[in-house]
Amino acid sequence: MGKIERGEHMPSLAVILKVAAALKISGTDLMAATERNIGAGPDS
Repeated sequence: MGKIERGEHMPSLAVILKVAAALKISGTDLMAATERNIGAGPDS
């Protein structure tokens, strides 16, 4: 998981869905939140 957090590895769809399930949210909601966070980064 650390490599994903550091941007050194791209997770598969299966991993994304497992993370979403662990967070009790949909994969769609997880991806939307990720896109919002990327857009709100220091480079924006």
